[in-house]
Amino acid sequence: MMRLVEFIVIALISSNTFASGDLEYSKCVKAQNELKPDAAINFCSAAIAQGHIGAKLTLGHIYFTRENPDYDLASKWYKDFAESEIEGYQYGFSMLGHVAFKQEKYSEAMKWYKLCNEPPYKGCQQSINSLKKYIKNL
Repeated sequence: MMRLVEFIVIALISSNTFASGDLEYSKCVKAQNELKPDAAINFCSAAIAQGHIGAKLTLGHIYFTRENPDYDLASKWYKDFAESEIEGYQYGFSMLGHVAFKQEKYSEAMKWYKLCNEPPYKGCQQSINSLKKYIKNL
């Protein structure tokens, strides 16, 4: 009887974990590490469909760092992550700043860096200072 109860508890925990997209997300990260971006995109998309917020950030990274970056899709996923307001969401604003900078949209980059720098995160002061210095030297 005890084994049956243990089995049911483990099954419930496992189904809850998989329901949140963790399994697909782990496959996404594995595919990304194996330099298989198309597979990573598919697995991250599946994880997002199941509610995995962190997969949005990873999907943004995939689109931003691929050989031919897709800045629009990278921005979409970084913005979705930032708007989720889960712990660390300000990093999405930071990455939006980096995407804008790569496209030479400096005022837009500054906007995102300033949003990233708002309390409680305040993690983008170096990016703000670097951008100001870069613009000054143009």
